[in-house]
Amino acid sequence: MAEVKIKEEITTNEKGWAGFLLIFFTVIPAFFIIALWPDRMPDPDHKLNVSYHFQLFHVRLITDSQNKTTGKTVTADTLKKKPVTDTSGTTAVNLSASDSAVKKTIESLADSVTADAKKATEKDVAGACSKNDDPCCLININTILLLLVALAGFLGNMIHISTSFTTYVGAEQFKRSWVLWYYVKPFSASALAVGLYFVFRGGFLSMNNDPANINLYGVMTLSLLAGLFTDKATLKLKEIFEVVFRSKEERPDTLTPKAKVKGITPLVIDAGIENTLTLTGENLDVKIKATINDEIVPITDKAKETATIKYSIPATQKDKTEFVLLIKDEDGNTLLREILKLKAVPATLPAGEGGEEEAETTITVEPLEIEKEKENTITVTGENIKAGIKATINNAPVTITQIADNTATIKYRIPETEAGKTEFILNINDAEGNPLFAASIKLKST
Repeated sequence: MAEVKIKEEITTNEKGWAGFLLIFFTVIPAFFIIALWPDRMPDPDHKLNVSYHFQLFHVRLITDSQNKTTGKTVTADTLKKKPVTDTSGTTAVNLSASDSAVKKTIESLADSVTADAKKATEKDVAGACSKNDDPCCLININTILLLLVALAGFLGNMIHISTSFTTYVGAEQFKRSWVLWYYVKPFSASALAVGLYFVFRGGFLSMNNDPANINLYGVMTLSLLAGLFTDKATLKLKEIFEVVFRSKEERPDTLTPKAKVKGITPLVIDAGIENTLTLTGENLDVKIKATINDEIVPITDKAKETATIKYSIPATQKDKTEFVLLIKDEDGNTLLREILKLKAVPATLPAGEGGEEEAETTITVEPLEIEKEKENTITVTGENIKAGIKATINNAPVTITQIADNTATIKYRIPETEAGKTEFILNINDAEGNPLFAASIKLKST
């Protein structure tokens, strides 16, 4: 048989452009990481407001000595305390101590000089930063860290999507429907790296606001891995959120009501058809789930006091005669446990010999309603009702008081443990325990 080759969803020309874009957007973040890398981290003696001279490939830390001006600056305090010397340099008179009028004049002159020097300094710095040949603008250490973290997350994810793209193209399994994923993923990974940086900087790592205590290589490694393994990093953030914000509701009257299941009808199901089971209770419109013999079954038509279960016996359960129904809430607490019985098929007995047609033998139960607080007499009639048969009601054995003329009589009083039930399942088994018949008996309404 000839092998059928699946048509590729990407052309050779598109492969070339895709490869170029992958290389370009992988090199760009790496380029800027190198360009923005600081020459060194601040010392522990630095103040919290740490700044750098911002120039690509030459980001230099501004030390305390560099913060001071290189020229001598005349301040008011200097002039106030400095004695006045005459032009010949031979006589020095301390006017600040002798003449109050001269002292005031000197203070006014000193304040004017200081203000003029400050304006000149600000003008010089602004002019220097505006020149194209000397971009010495300042950048804060926290800004550098955020840029490096975002770039590292972008770079890590570019490595991931480059590997993914080349793998699927090489295996000829690339799908065009994933193109948007390749465009969006690096940017979401960059944002995730910044978010993860905030989480760990906020106290989940041994960090504080002092830049000297930050391990730049550790931060970059974390950001690169967050971009490379975006899905796992997202799950880790989810775990952190669940641990930090985990709470237990202890108020008796919560805004979210809890479900309460009172019962289910019928308790007998048929093989070969879709059975409709009706749950009754309170707040059944919240999140609850049902299983029958450990298999999940859907709950439909949810209302405040009723809900419906549609169930067909699967092929793997055809040999079963009992089906365990469990109703649980969203926390896994069991709200109801009932055993559903398989409805017995009426026995078929030969009507005669010589190839005559077979006649179907039926079993009847009377009455189909019983009363509370009294002894009820239940009569079961059928051709296969013989000595040795056994009977149970809701899985509890009951005594058959009389068997005669294919008729059995059962005396039954509802026990206290079943006082809340409205349906009672009568099962008739032969002497070997094989099921012959099952019937649903209702509680008579008063």
